[in-house]
Amino acid sequence: MRQKLEHVREWAHDGLQAGEVSVRTWYRYMKLVETIDQITAEMDARSAATAQRQRDLGWRCELRITDSHQP
Repeated sequence: MRQKLEHVREWAHDGLQAGEVSVRTWYRYMKLVETIDQITAEMDARSAATAQRQRDLGWRCELRITDSHQP
């Protein structure tokens, strides 16, 4: 999902920079870029919050090898 958003953002930003966007649609392209920036920032924040919550709870992904024949 993030890659698709970044692709659309790049497309809109490139159109703005190149002057390929009409005066009529310039504001919408600019708002699209801003909105995607906000969405990806929220995605980053949620990802960081999830990682912190997992650290706080002591959640770890470990593989533990044991010998089932050992008494």
